[in-house]
Amino acid sequence: MAGTTSAALPLRERELTGSGGWSWFGDPRAVYHQGTYRRTYTGWVAQDGSIQVASYDHGSGRRVVVTLKARLQIDDHNNPSILVRPDGRLMVFWSTHAGSTMWYRRSLRPEDVTAWEPERVLGTNTAGDWGYTYPNPVQLSAESNRIYLFWRGGNANPAMSTSLDGTTWSPARTVLYNAGQRPYVKYATNRRDTIAMAFTQAHPRAGGTNIYYAAYRAGALRRANGTVIAPMSGPPISPAQADKVYDHTTAGKAWVHDVALDSAGRPVIVYATFPTDTDHRYRYARWDGTRWIDRELTRAGRSISGDPAEPNYSGGITLDHDNPGVVYLSRQVNGVFEVEVWATADGGTTWTSRPVTSHSVRHNYRPFSPRGQLGDDLELVWTHGTYPSYTNYLTGVRTQIRTRDIADPAAVAWGPGRLDVFARDGQTSTLLQKYYSGGWSGWADFGAGPAGHPIGRPTVASWGAGRLDVFAVDQVTGQLLQRTLNNGWSGWINRGSAPSGHRLTAPAAVSWGSGRIDVVARDEVNDDLIHFWQSGTTWYGPERLAAGAGGDYVPTIASWGERRLDVFAVTSAGRLSQFFFDGAHWHGWGDKGTGPGGAALIQPAAATAWGPGRLDVFALVTGGRQIAHWWYDAGAWRGLQTLGTGPDRIQLTGLTATSWGTGRLDVFATDQLRRDLVQLFYNGTSWLGPVPQDFNSSTVGTTTTLMLDPNPRATPIPVNEKAKTAD
Repeated sequence: MAGTTSAALPLRERELTGSGGWSWFGDPRAVYHQGTYRRTYTGWVAQDGSIQVASYDHGSGRRVVVTLKARLQIDDHNNPSILVRPDGRLMVFWSTHAGSTMWYRRSLRPEDVTAWEPERVLGTNTAGDWGYTYPNPVQLSAESNRIYLFWRGGNANPAMSTSLDGTTWSPARTVLYNAGQRPYVKYATNRRDTIAMAFTQAHPRAGGTNIYYAAYRAGALRRANGTVIAPMSGPPISPAQADKVYDHTTAGKAWVHDVALDSAGRPVIVYATFPTDTDHRYRYARWDGTRWIDRELTRAGRSISGDPAEPNYSGGITLDHDNPGVVYLSRQVNGVFEVEVWATADGGTTWTSRPVTSHSVRHNYRPFSPRGQLGDDLELVWTHGTYPSYTNYLTGVRTQIRTRDIADPAAVAWGPGRLDVFARDGQTSTLLQKYYSGGWSGWADFGAGPAGHPIGRPTVASWGAGRLDVFAVDQVTGQLLQRTLNNGWSGWINRGSAPSGHRLTAPAAVSWGSGRIDVVARDEVNDDLIHFWQSGTTWYGPERLAAGAGGDYVPTIASWGERRLDVFAVTSAGRLSQFFFDGAHWHGWGDKGTGPGGAALIQPAAATAWGPGRLDVFALVTGGRQIAHWWYDAGAWRGLQTLGTGPDRIQLTGLTATSWGTGRLDVFATDQLRRDLVQLFYNGTSWLGPVPQDFNSSTVGTTTTLMLDPNPRATPIPVNEKAKTAD
């Protein structure tokens, strides 16, 4: 089963790409393959029209995203379809919408998306001016792994060509024909000897569309009961010759969404019906060996499309092709499209369901289960965002994987272009690190504290390049711990307790210069502010600085220069408070106010300095969907600025901040729902983010992005007029 090596990790939603979409008639969009590696391959068309494919390694957590065709055409009908050959090499097919060319590329090496053969073209199509749309590659092991490639052909009807070597293709022929109409087909296979086809006779705009079924096996097209309709080598069949699964007089016109074969080889179909264009319903039909049993599953809502010309674009419903008793669907919940998983153990009579997404701000559309995936690690992909139209799909691609829960991040920069982030594993309370140096590393796990004790919130300081000092409190003893990177990592060193042996909590560290570290923390018994410091090679403290700021506060500390320290905390009243050292004296807590509009703040605050006389302070507003930003510059406090948390209004927790130079600010937090690391940053001109920075399920996982189009286009091809009437 895929994902078994990471079974102890929680299943969390992650973003495969922030820019990608697809239609639901070009498949497979994702494939799982186990050979030398356990990898899932997913394809999409980016918002700029680029054809992209990603691999995800379930063992290492490594993700590779490659662009096979840059800026082809901005139309989600152009998503690539993926075939994994028996030797593990990939074939990827794509076209523009009703375009003149069907392209494909083959990977040079098995299970490797980083190198590809030159682009090829199919070179055959049925007569007509509808071009190519919706590639669907299938291979049958009983026919020497012959490839069957289906698409919508030049006459707007389903076309097919075959190949044994992936190079030489048979002349295109029409499989199914309905004169003057555009049948829509979904394909599935048992990977051995059968190709299932579920289809309409036309586009739903044409009127009363029905759902039909036929299958290819042993040289002939057959009904579900196995009787022959016609030889595959003969003329195309008409929809009326196939099984009629659903008649539009039942509950309105219909549009097919998926078909699969169960373990007995019997077909299962899911589709949408439209009693009205604003009332979409999902249905589940299966062949029981004697007859079709067809039931309504659930209401789906309205169209996802903002284009009134597309009233029948449902959220999407798909089958798990390895267990078609499991259905993934997108439907409206409180006005937002959410993805759910539905399951039946009795052929569709009764169902259980659970949400995959919930309480979303933006929509979740068109779920798809990667072919061959048997585990729950990346068992589902879907698009997320908004959908004005199929030529303006403002979506990315998301999934669920077994991955770490990230908690309580702390960040530091030891020089320009270098960031180090430490965090606590939310499940095991071990210390984690990842870093940025031209690209992000995966998470490294330093393990637990001394004697295997869990650690609390970490903090980090750096006094120079290659030097890191990390602090955390031992959750068993309540004592301050330190680890140092200086030509290699030291073990944990115990720096002791608060005065009177009290437990410590919530440390914060900073360095104002070489050999100097200051750490503040809260006495867990009386809430006093406690101070430790290193000067040269000697450690001092604990020293009681003052009573607390108010309540169970979490201090943060920054320094803009030698002998300057600024401590900030959010009080129990939701107000920002400052305590500072001016080089000679400590100054007591001073009130800095609330968030925008008097809104209460939540802890922890975060503070950093990019140079002398400059401070930047951040705190989350109650609810965690806004960040309040103050800054001190030229001798005066400025702000208050409000930073948002993106179009999804991510609910954040655990704020930290750092700067690698003048005009650069990096703020990190964790997504409270998805429990991953997110980053906002100021580049000297504007704020960007939040950007998800944690996809990897492993301690060593990384993300690689490659441009593999040898001749990238500068601008996408315009969508032609024919395509605008041929969705």
